[in-house]
Amino acid sequence: MKEFFKLPSPNSTHPNAWKRNLIHVLLIFASCFGFLIYIPSVYLAWQQKFGEKWLF
Repeated sequence: MKEFFKLPSPNSTHPNAWKRNLIHVLLIFASCFGFLIYIPSVYLAWQQKFGEKWLF
């Protein structure tokens, strides 16, 4: 996974390179946490909405 973030680029020595990498990492974490929060909420809403009709 570390090799994925250490892509060779001519701007690697640029002062803003670490900011760009940090933003990419934060976006990846935000998307992961978003899915972890979004999927259970949809599942619980589906259970509450259709739980009375579909009793297994």
